[in-house]
Amino acid sequence: MVLTKAGLSRLLAEVLPHEGDVDAFAVASFGNAARRVARATDRAGKIALVVELAEPKTLLDKLSAAHPAAVARNEHLLAEDKRVAGAPIPEPGPTLGRDAELGKIGEAIHRDGPAVLLVGPAGIGKTTLALAALHAPASTQRFGGRRFHARLDTSRKLSAAVVEIARAMGLVPEAPLRPRILEALKRAPALLVLDDLDVVWQADPSNTADLITELAAIEGVAILATAREEIGRSAKLRTINVGPLGDAVARNAFCAIAGESRRNDASLGFLLAELSGVPLAINLLAHATGDGPLDGAVRNWNKKQNELLMRPDGPERPSAVEIAVEVIQTSPRLTDESKSLLSLLTLLPNGLLAEDLATILPGSGANAAATLKTLGLALEAGTRLRLRRAVRESVSTQASHGEVLRAEQFFGSLALSNGPKIGWPDSEAAAERLADDSDNIEAMILRGFDGPNRIASVDAAVALATFLGTSGHATPRVIERARDIARETGDKLGEADCTQALGDIALARGETDEARARYLDALPLFHQARAALSEANCLMRLGDIAADRAELDEARHRYADAVPLFRQVGDKLGEATSLRNLGDIAVTREDNDEARARYREAIPLFDEIGDKGAAALCQKGLGDIAFNMSEYDEARAIYEEIGPVLQELDDRLGIAQCMQNLGDIAFSRAEHGVAEKHYQKALPLLRELGEKHAEASCLQSLGDVALACAEPEDAQAYYLAALPLLREVGEKMGEANCIQSLGDIALTQFEHDQARSHYEEALGLFTALKDDYSIGWTHYRLAQVAADPDIFRNHIFASRDAWTNIGRQDLINDIANEFPGIF
Repeated sequence: MVLTKAGLSRLLAEVLPHEGDVDAFAVASFGNAARRVARATDRAGKIALVVELAEPKTLLDKLSAAHPAAVARNEHLLAEDKRVAGAPIPEPGPTLGRDAELGKIGEAIHRDGPAVLLVGPAGIGKTTLALAALHAPASTQRFGGRRFHARLDTSRKLSAAVVEIARAMGLVPEAPLRPRILEALKRAPALLVLDDLDVVWQADPSNTADLITELAAIEGVAILATAREEIGRSAKLRTINVGPLGDAVARNAFCAIAGESRRNDASLGFLLAELSGVPLAINLLAHATGDGPLDGAVRNWNKKQNELLMRPDGPERPSAVEIAVEVIQTSPRLTDESKSLLSLLTLLPNGLLAEDLATILPGSGANAAATLKTLGLALEAGTRLRLRRAVRESVSTQASHGEVLRAEQFFGSLALSNGPKIGWPDSEAAAERLADDSDNIEAMILRGFDGPNRIASVDAAVALATFLGTSGHATPRVIERARDIARETGDKLGEADCTQALGDIALARGETDEARARYLDALPLFHQARAALSEANCLMRLGDIAADRAELDEARHRYADAVPLFRQVGDKLGEATSLRNLGDIAVTREDNDEARARYREAIPLFDEIGDKGAAALCQKGLGDIAFNMSEYDEARAIYEEIGPVLQELDDRLGIAQCMQNLGDIAFSRAEHGVAEKHYQKALPLLRELGEKHAEASCLQSLGDVALACAEPEDAQAYYLAALPLLREVGEKMGEANCIQSLGDIALTQFEHDQARSHYEEALGLFTALKDDYSIGWTHYRLAQVAADPDIFRNHIFASRDAWTNIGRQDLINDIANEFPGIF
């Protein structure tokens, strides 16, 4: 979402309702700017000043930190005219005669308790009641914009239901979705409707029950579900049965649509008996009656009922909704264009955006959609048109061939235009576009495989691969079907592309063994098809997997094989990246000459294509090598050269690492003031990035500087701040050194007992680590605080033994010179 001043002003006005609230927030969050805010004449002026003075993202972050629940509840205000935080919620329509049910629902969802389930047959009005509960003033007051409507009527797998919930909540399409849903719901109270829960329940009852239990257990979250049948006891749902409308209410509902002149028609009683008090059937038939007497409607009803009974694939006992849908499909009020759209919508699980209607049904789409909504066949949520579940299941007409082809082409083009953008900067809009229509895209690509759009459908399937892997939406079956088609037609390149795409999906979902197997399958196919670039990219992926597994020989082999292929096709980015990866492997193996050579080959290539970030990383690699080899002049020169580039790229981790290394260089040269400045610059960056290990190391280094400058109190504070971080990340060596330094501070203050305690604790850690060098020095320190000559001698001997193990005769000689005759 793009943050605007208007949106932030709306949010601040809601979250900070009093003038004093704005002043307090400004003082707590913006320091000196609070004075200017305080001088404003009223609350509106104060809010305007805060919005004007603060960077938008910083302002939202600070407001969220200060008032997390209130911000979550009102986040929809950031976007103009947005009424809920997630996807738009359809209007409920009339709820005649449902006051009792609405009262029960309101009572149930506005108190902490089990999830609520509305049970009733198709068309009885469960969705209408659920939507009415979402729009009720009490719901708006309690939940704010955190009211979500998840349509599960096409979710025949639990994973599909999770996608629908994420879609309803407006979450970023990024796998894994389930923990993201749970985390988002925990932010503040929310009302979540799971409409048509029985669909996914029938497919996977046990895991669906677990999901409901998990959602309902979140404090402040109310779950309202609908189903055509009772859900098993394992879900622990409070059931509210939704029955038919009474005779008087049914008559009023019919006449409200068909006209008051029908109230005394002799045939109305028969029709109402046939409609059985089912609101959707009443709605549809009332629209279908036309202007003539109702006896014609009765004849049409009987005719359609008989046709359904005689149809081989028809129901054994047609419901009122099924007959009403058949009747309205023959009504003159349903135009040919509306019939075409109605049939097409049965193929599109996500419905249709209004803006897409003009492409798929040029010239007639808008009017056709308006007719479907007026007749009660479809619902509108925001700008998206969807069929009611009961209507979709009963529609018998078939969409025309031309319309289906246009839909296949349209949704295939969505995949082709947006799929390749995923994984690149600024891909959020492309991911959201694909997520909104992911089920439609999958359905249309699968249909396209069997028609004239076959080749384009295969290309569209491959274009979706990265999105399928990273988003948690849809399934890989479109890629699998595309691969099979390519294999059947002898298209080696197409088969290889699809096989590699399946590997990409597996890799994005953390299934590295499966990914590696698919890449190995694709590699010879690319070679046979003489697709050098694709072969090189496949080798790169295999190298990345091997590198992540620390299989360095395998990784080096794959990257080295990729380099000449990238060079052959002139792909400088691929060549440079492979060379950099080879350099990284050489660094891991401490082969500094090889690493330097590879980095130096890669840098001019990155410079040539204008990739400043990658070139800077290679330069930093050269600086790190020089640093590790104690070639400090060269390392310092490189770090200082790339510093402005890292600043420009906002590479905060790279900046912090360079600062830390520059601090170490300065400390090694006794430039203590310079070292402290570098460490102090690195510390807040590392803390902000959550790099606890590096933060602890930086604190420890600041302690070392303070100790070297004879500032024991500062040194002690730094070491004590570093210790819990070191323990949290399990850095035993750093912990031991830190404790030993605390012992050194105690020793300088003549607190020998405290020093001895620290040294003994450090010795235990060094012994566990089998670090003879440090063991020797710790025994040496313990000798300094030994009050007994025998204990002193034992520690000195222990130092000698430890250093003997590692061949450090020079250290042993130093002790012998310090204590003549000790040995």
